[in-house]
Amino acid sequence: MSLKGNNVETIAAQQLGRLLPTRSLHLESLDLSENLLYDEGGRFIAEGLEKNESLKKLYMHCNSLEKAAGLAFKQAVERNRVILSLGLSDNHIDLSLLDEI
Repeated sequence: MSLKGNNVETIAAQQLGRLLPTRSLHLESLDLSENLLYDEGGRFIAEGLEKNESLKKLYMHCNSLEKAAGLAFKQAVERNRVILSLGLSDNHIDLSLLDEI
């Protein structure tokens, strides 16, 4: 599903984050690039990703994500055994943290 460039904001990210762990959600790809998620919205998505069992590709490019979201995604990919691709480019996450993810 592509929501790229749809002005998705933090409140919508919170709702999406709550839906991601739902077993009835069989979403394999989600593109949230070029939205207005910022750090808080990124953390909501990362929290949902942590428990998601179907998402293989997640694109979060150009969302003004910073260190807190980066750390949340690091934790999420350490715990999620399904995700294969996580795009975090063009944010404000330190390169050394991106290397760890």
